[in-house]
Amino acid sequence: MSDYECQSAYHRIRVTDNEGVRLLRFERNRQSSMHLNDPFETDMEYPGYLHLTLAIRPDARRALFIGLGGGSAVKRMWRDYPALAIDVAEIDEKVVEVAYRFFALPHDARIRVFVEDGAGFVRTAPDLYDLIIIDAFDDDFVPRPLMTEEFLRACRDCLS
Repeated sequence: MSDYECQSAYHRIRVTDNEGVRLLRFERNRQSSMHLNDPFETDMEYPGYLHLTLAIRPDARRALFIGLGGGSAVKRMWRDYPALAIDVAEIDEKVVEVAYRFFALPHDARIRVFVEDGAGFVRTAPDLYDLIIIDAFDDDFVPRPLMTEEFLRACRDCLS
């Protein structure tokens, strides 16, 4: 693959391949990565830690991710927990396109992606969730609307 770059309403998105690893960048910071020989693996550590959420809720059947990026965390949870249905709220439709096109996000009925602001999504969510994972970054920080007490209360109200 040659490098891919586009400007969305929210980010300058760049996808590059380097030494067997595909990278997703917003502006100047890495957002996601994927090993080209194994699309479920990444050189970033944090997606592996999200499995800890299942230590608290081992019976979880529905998860909500706020933010998608390249989908590293979503793919791993989808692969490792076949009984888990995953909804994703991602504000940027270009990010969703990039995740499917370049990062092997599975087209599967257990993954529903909503192109919607996460803060608004939790107020009108179609389901209750056993887990909510906030994995949204605007370049190098969590967007302010996802750090408010109002948003966190709305998340609480979406939990089963």
